[in-house]
Amino acid sequence: MVNFNIQGSQTIFNMSSISRLRAAKDSALASGYDARAVGDLSAAEAGLAYLQVLSAEEAVTARLADSSIAAELLDQAKKLTAAGVSPIIDQTRSEVNFATVRTQLEVARNERDRSRLDLARALELPPSQPIVLSDSLGPATLTVPKDSDEAVAFALAHRPDLLAEQQRTKSVETSHRAIGQEYIPSLVASGALFESGKEFSTLDNTYVVQLGISLPLLDGFKRPARQQEAQARVDAQKLRESDLRLEVETETRQALLDLTSAEQQVTLASRPGAPLRAGTGAGPAAL
Repeated sequence: MVNFNIQGSQTIFNMSSISRLRAAKDSALASGYDARAVGDLSAAEAGLAYLQVLSAEEAVTARLADSSIAAELLDQAKKLTAAGVSPIIDQTRSEVNFATVRTQLEVARNERDRSRLDLARALELPPSQPIVLSDSLGPATLTVPKDSDEAVAFALAHRPDLLAEQQRTKSVETSHRAIGQEYIPSLVASGALFESGKEFSTLDNTYVVQLGISLPLLDGFKRPARQQEAQARVDAQKLRESDLRLEVETETRQALLDLTSAEQQVTLASRPGAPLRAGTGAGPAAL
């Protein structure tokens, strides 16, 4: 007697598995936003290092101008002292001022060289690599919203680190729902092939195709405990997202305050006596 038996089954519908797939996709999106956040952070660090080099270059230029003026004042003081018009103390003051300005010039040059090394490190270049700056400090046109509420809304919609936390929240919530969806019956298709006979040449074939519903009734009371654990993860993730949301809003409002203050300082430096602009709405208007 010869018997052959081949069986197979395939799950057609399982809501819990579908939810877990969605959670995995949300987790993958969160990882992508994390990569964007790291890239933006690296770009911001390189940009900050670049601005520090520009600032150091401007400081050296300013100290050079100061040293030229101090040298002229010292030369004038020496001539006045030699002519007997001014006392020797004026020449001494000019010499001390000239030495102070020269010291400040050397400090500015040191800061410039150090900032160039920091920039090379931020750009992952050799420290000996010469860097040519193609820009200079000056007013720039910003396309970001100036209103505090609009700026906060823009930041909340575009910050990749916050978007990553939002995707992680969706992932853990979907995973939590997937555990509860295990109670939903799943649809399973199965089939079998039976062959039997006294000889190979006379085997009889029998086919069986079934469509069934699987009901997950008991699992040793593990499912409620898993639901509680998943709920704790959801609560913790929501706290992280809420904390980051507040951090983003605070950083945005602080950046607007710094931007307004910088613009007012530039206005006062370029046009002494110019009126100050009103504040951004985060505090009392500037007088």
